[in-house]
Amino acid sequence: MGMAYDMPVCQSDWTDRFSVGRKKEGIQMIVVDCLKKDFKGFQALKGLDMHVEPGEIYGFIGQNGAGKSTAINILAGLSRPTAGRCIVNGQDIADTNHPGDLKIGYLPEDPKFYSWMTARETLEYLSDDEGKSGRVLEILRWTGLADASNRRVGGYSRGMKQRLGIGAALIRNPKLFIFDEPSSALDPEGRSEVLRLIEDLKRMGKTVLFSTHILD
Repeated sequence: MGMAYDMPVCQSDWTDRFSVGRKKEGIQMIVVDCLKKDFKGFQALKGLDMHVEPGEIYGFIGQNGAGKSTAINILAGLSRPTAGRCIVNGQDIADTNHPGDLKIGYLPEDPKFYSWMTARETLEYLSDDEGKSGRVLEILRWTGLADASNRRVGGYSRGMKQRLGIGAALIRNPKLFIFDEPSSALDPEGRSEVLRLIEDLKRMGKTVLFSTHILD
C-alpha cells in the first residue's frame, strides 16, 4: 500500500538553512514490522510492514477506509498498536510517552488552529527559536502566505490552512514529516501548491511520508 515517489524538486535558495546535510547510509527513518490495530473486534491494520529511507518522499496509498489514517496516527505517536514493532526517527513507539518525543513534523488531515490568531502569530507561538521572527517570515514566504500573514486564520481557505500546517510542521526543523491526506478536499491549484512544498522538503534533505487516496 506504500509507494516511493521520485518527484522533481523545486528550487528555493533559503531552503539550504533548513537542510539536514548528507544522509547516512543504512539508517531508516521508519521501520514497521507486522503492525496490527484492533478496535473492539474490528481489525483496522492486519500486519503492516513498511521501511522508509531517509531523504525520500513516500506516498502511502489506499482507498478510504483502508487503514491509512490509523497507521499514520500510530506513526505520529497518537495511538498505540495492538501488536507489532514500530520505530520512528530512531525511537520505538512503545518507549515514548508523548508524541513530541518523536521529534517529527506532523500534519493531520484537517489541521486545527486558533481562529482568532494570525498565521504569523500561530507560527511564532509554535516556535522555540530565539530568532523566530526571521524564521517565521521565511516560512510564511515559502508557503506563499506572507501577504496574508496578518489575517486571522479563521478566514483562511482549506488550501491556505494546509500550507500553514506544513509551515507549522517545519517550524522546529525536524528531519521526518508525516502528513495525513495533505491534498484531500483541495482543488487542483491547491493540490499543486501542497505538492510543491513536499517536493521542497525533499530538497532540504527531509524525509516525507504522506497518505493519500489520490493516484494523480
